[in-house]
Amino acid sequence: MHLSAIFLFVLSCTGAIYGYSKLRRQIPNGYKVPHPCTPGTTWHAVGHMAPEYDPTKNAFGKDVHEVLEDSQLEWAKVCSQDSDGDGLTNGQELGDPSCMWKVSDGLQGLADPTGHPGICEPGRKQCTSGITFNECPNPFASGSSEPSISVPQWP
Repeated sequence: MHLSAIFLFVLSCTGAIYGYSKLRRQIPNGYKVPHPCTPGTTWHAVGHMAPEYDPTKNAFGKDVHEVLEDSQLEWAKVCSQDSDGDGLTNGQELGDPSCMWKVSDGLQGLADPTGHPGICEPGRKQCTSGITFNECPNPFASGSSEPSISVPQWP
């Protein structure tokens, strides 16, 4: 009885991991999306709020979810959007500024990614989505063009 429960658990985890891995192949540089806080590392769960996986979708994940049809993404529908509101389109951040990339192209014709399409990096001067990562928050994540950092009162 316990062995079958463990098997079902492992099987369900495999499905979740395969699910976001499949979508990563449908965006340009999907396996090279930079972690906004840790230079030189990648953000594996591109459409989620945590680098490995979190059920909460970030702004890019929500935009992708809206246009998915039978688990297939039409990249052109989200490429020209600025999901995280940092002033750069998703295509610009993922190395496809002209929005011409197709899955069959692989990495041909792509520039290196310059940012994360769903989370405002700390160095961006704009973050209208308000979505930032708590390990390296963007001070502009208030949704305004002015920095906003709250400092707790000392007792």
